[in-house]
Amino acid sequence: MNLSSSKVRRFIVLGLLLMMPFLMGAYFPSCTCITIGFWPNHPWIPEVEPNGGNLENNALLAANLANTHGTTLFVPWTNDYHALTYGGLFYEFESGDCASKRNDTIIRAYARDFLETWVSSEGAELNLEVVFPIHVPLATGWGIGPECARSLGGSFLANPALRDEFAAFMFTVLDILEEEQFDGLQWVVSVGNEVDLYLSGAGPIPPLCLGAIACGTWDEFSDFLGDMRNRIHERYGVSRWVGTSMTWHVLLRTPRPGQNSYLLNTDKFLTARDVAVESSDVIFFTYYPNREFDHPTAPFQILPPDDVHIHLLTMAIFAQDVLLERGRLTPVYIQEVGYSTSPVVGSNQAMQRTFVIEFFEALHDFRRYIRGASWWSLYDWGPTSCPFWPSEIQPILCFTGLLDKEGVPKTAWPAFVDGARDAETWSP
Repeated sequence: MNLSSSKVRRFIVLGLLLMMPFLMGAYFPSCTCITIGFWPNHPWIPEVEPNGGNLENNALLAANLANTHGTTLFVPWTNDYHALTYGGLFYEFESGDCASKRNDTIIRAYARDFLETWVSSEGAELNLEVVFPIHVPLATGWGIGPECARSLGGSFLANPALRDEFAAFMFTVLDILEEEQFDGLQWVVSVGNEVDLYLSGAGPIPPLCLGAIACGTWDEFSDFLGDMRNRIHERYGVSRWVGTSMTWHVLLRTPRPGQNSYLLNTDKFLTARDVAVESSDVIFFTYYPNREFDHPTAPFQILPPDDVHIHLLTMAIFAQDVLLERGRLTPVYIQEVGYSTSPVVGSNQAMQRTFVIEFFEALHDFRRYIRGASWWSLYDWGPTSCPFWPSEIQPILCFTGLLDKEGVPKTAWPAFVDGARDAETWSP
């Protein structure tokens, strides 16, 4: 990409991206193409929205139209994530020994419902990321895992019994993927979700840790991640890649008042790099081009659509830095990418369409390092499901759909279909 172009010339160049001529595998080991997918929304949403059945049918039709090859199964380590559906809780809402509180039947029902809807027996044609969040939002703040784990605070990361329990929770889901009906399915695992939001030890304490029930450190988490990675490799083989997801803000600080340039988020960038080098097979980012929630004057406001080029450039630089440290490529996968159309954050449908077009251009430029992406989400969240999110982030997460809440395509939808189909033709 021409760094003097109008798209990036106003930014500080963060470093030289060394486009070395080497052979690399795709994000999924047996795939030689860029993986494009979308979140059809969380599995319980069609169960609670009045038009849920239509939304599910529209999503299946959309997946076929766009010829997408990836999706994401979100399985939080908690007991109250989906209390209204699937007949019960992952864990009993009590303290005590977690193993005795876990309800494997409910966990399997939740996972199987999603898999049997979105992953056919022709699983070789679909790639799946399974995300196991550890910290989850609660009505009283942020906490770890199910009720039975919360009394330990951040020390749960080093607790042998809870490490065993978390592994057992993951295996309850991952064992399903080894069944014959999913033979050929390519899958990878994110241990934790957006972990930079609640890990301390790299720069200022994250805002979510202030007054939180529990927050660990990056060093503690890196050891925890390495342990879970080893257990998954031992059970399912080293071809099942493991990493953790971070927000893209771990790399960059968006322009502050009086600034017109992005700045490298140095402490977190280097700390996250070390985690990737020591404990990861793959690097996951969540990517919503909004200002950080701690921005002093304009939190959550949408960023210009063409800023995507500098954002993905920095992800590629991060992957290059990890490559130089460990001597082999650790590919990047954008676990979530979304661009809200809400006027509350300064956006609209035309801006979303521009972003989609620019996003696929940038993804093509940096495809050696960024091996794919899943759009969050296919359709907007409806009036029943949107309040699941805290009110301040609803304008971001509830209106990123490529279809509206009734399943009607927005103006960005044709651009996404064209981009997803074109990405299939790209060489690494």
